[in-house]
Order: sequence, then C-alpha cells, then structure tokens
Amino acid sequence: MKELEKNPAVSIVDIIDHRGYTLMHMACFKNLDEIGQRIMQKALDTVTDKQILSWVNFKTKDDGFAALHFASFRGNISLI
Repeated sequence: MKELEKNPAVSIVDIIDHRGYTLMHMACFKNLDEIGQRIMQKALDTVTDKQILSWVNFKTKDDGFAALHFASFRGNISLI
C-alpha cells in the first residue's frame, strides 16, 4: 500500500497476479480489514464506477471466487 500511495500512476484495479487474485482478494483472504478499506478508498478515488464494478466482481482463476467470497468466509462484515 505504501508503494501504491507513492505512485498514483499505478491503477489499483489492474494489479492482478497469475492466479487472478487482485489486491482486494488478498486483503479479504488474509482478513486485513484496514488494508482492505484503504484499497477500496484508493479505487473509489482513482478509477471509474464501471472499472470498480468489474473489479469487485473479478473472479480468481483457481476457484472462481470474488473478493466478497473471501470476506464472507472470514466473517469480515466491514469488508463485505
């Protein structure tokens, strides 16, 4: 997050690993509430509503889960 905050040219919604995990997937999977909140705020501040809609519904290649699935598995109401 610190590196992303230093470099506003990097689009947070375009960071996806080879398995199809976005930063939001990883924050929800690891139950990192504060980081998840910061990731969401950066997305809201820097990308269009259409990009956010696609990003929050993006599914992993491994299991077809959206970040919301991981947040719900962890019972993290604030990330849900």
